[in-house]
Amino acid sequence: MSQGAYLEFANRAFDKVDVTVDFCNKKDWEHGKYPQWENPVLTEKCYLSSTRLEMASGKVHGYFRVTITIDGKSENFGSKEFDLNDATNGTRNWSYYYSGGINDCVILVTYGRGLDTLGGEKMKDKRGCYRFEMFRTSKRRIGVMTDYHYGCEENGNTGNQVNVVNEINRLRNRPEFLVMTGDLLDNPTNLEDRDIWKNFIDPLELKNIPVADGFGNHDLWTGVGAKDVKKEIKKRNDMRRKEWNAFGYCDKYNSDKAENKGYHYAWKVFLQKRMSNGELKQKSVECIMLNNVPGSDNVKDALDRGSHEDGTYCYDSVGFLGVYLASLGTQSPCNDRIVLLFFHINYESERLETSNNFYRWWPKDARYQLNYLINKYNCPTHAFFGHIHENEMAKEKLHFSPQDVSGLEGYRCAVSKTNRYLNVIDLELVEENGECKLRMTTSYGKTADLTVDDGGLREFETKDF
Repeated sequence: MSQGAYLEFANRAFDKVDVTVDFCNKKDWEHGKYPQWENPVLTEKCYLSSTRLEMASGKVHGYFRVTITIDGKSENFGSKEFDLNDATNGTRNWSYYYSGGINDCVILVTYGRGLDTLGGEKMKDKRGCYRFEMFRTSKRRIGVMTDYHYGCEENGNTGNQVNVVNEINRLRNRPEFLVMTGDLLDNPTNLEDRDIWKNFIDPLELKNIPVADGFGNHDLWTGVGAKDVKKEIKKRNDMRRKEWNAFGYCDKYNSDKAENKGYHYAWKVFLQKRMSNGELKQKSVECIMLNNVPGSDNVKDALDRGSHEDGTYCYDSVGFLGVYLASLGTQSPCNDRIVLLFFHINYESERLETSNNFYRWWPKDARYQLNYLINKYNCPTHAFFGHIHENEMAKEKLHFSPQDVSGLEGYRCAVSKTNRYLNVIDLELVEENGECKLRMTTSYGKTADLTVDDGGLREFETKDF
């Protein structure tokens, strides 16, 4: 039986992309005898190309070169010869290629059996895919979902969630990451099926959308439904450490304080833009997952009913944040980056409760610790969280008490317990009066309402840094 795999291309951002593939040693290819290949032209309407290729009988390796052309400018990856056989090995391999020949273009190259084809065919234990996806370097997208509460039977978020996966993947400009900020599972629940990873997260990653998952208070409660969530996050961090090199993954600043087993982590998103004077400007977005709540010491739930005491635990997330932010000071000037924090408990907490209950989820000292760190490193920082079950995005300020408010602002995301909502962070470098600014636009919408061209997303706010 001959070897082969799928060769795929996706135009995520441009009006038109011309793709030319040069097959080396054509006699090694099955279509060398039967011409099956047509170089794809990818437009806004027809932006995907997926072709199954076979090697000639007895052949294993299939080498090819790729040239991408946009607006008359071309990128040929330094005439690199790719091997289609790599797609049949391992699970998934990511790399970014920042084009030197095409302005404002970054190409995400992914290969392995850990992908579905662009047409949706499952590749596990099969041939695999070799995929090239074209994005803009000046505009990147991150998705956020929170409070999925998988296992909440009355809301339909049980069993296979492939419909939600397909709704997110329907976007032409699909998120380069999806962040899940806690309460992955509903708890308590009597359902045997509590595997959100098998039923939602893994299928989403098979669509080439890496998922940055973290735990919330429901995921920490004792009993049926959440006993293994921390262990699963730790296991996935071990995976990310191996696979997320292209994304600048880092978890080395976790301490063993407060029962922290290596839960918190960070990754990077880079943007660059060629200014009108020819100067190349670059900025980095530091994405940091702090899981349940920022803090240093684990404080038990003051209203514990026998199973909730560790729902307030922080596992020294502030310790991780402090060392990570300190490390950034040696890498680049502060004005060349922003910081996005992701955790579960919201800034205002449950401020409408009586003052006796206000610190239930987030102790007062821990709030001051976060405020101190952000002000110390003086870097534009915004947080994204959930916890309060609302079907719309809202702006919140960090509260030290019901009356005492800090200057830190964050975004409470639309939650997915009742209906599945995607929150979107669009990051774009723009030129204004000769200066390069980072523009952040937030939006949200029901996944069921999303269309290929961003229909169904409701814009919330635009902010320049």
